[in-house]
Amino acid sequence: MLFALLSARGRNGADEKMLRFSAIVNVIDINPYLGVPDRILRELLRQAKQERGPIRVKGKLQGKPFATTVAKFRRAWRLYLNTRMRLFEPCQSYITP
Repeated sequence: MLFALLSARGRNGADEKMLRFSAIVNVIDINPYLGVPDRILRELLRQAKQERGPIRVKGKLQGKPFATTVAKFRRAWRLYLNTRMRLFEPCQSYITP
């Protein structure tokens, strides 16, 4: 189980409320990701002032800062763990080939 804090990255640079959740790392094809809970997703969409498309987010994963997007793929919204994020401990222990 990984712990994440997320907020939408606004174009005006305004800080939004950080949203806390935990999720299990899943893998689709070869890509590890965290599923985004519905309540978090609704708030991210509200913060970003959009209804669809990738959501630019910033946050912390296991206490380390990151910036990426939450994207919809195969009818589910996912926070993909990019290469840099995969190096965060203990992410490595959750991702197996």
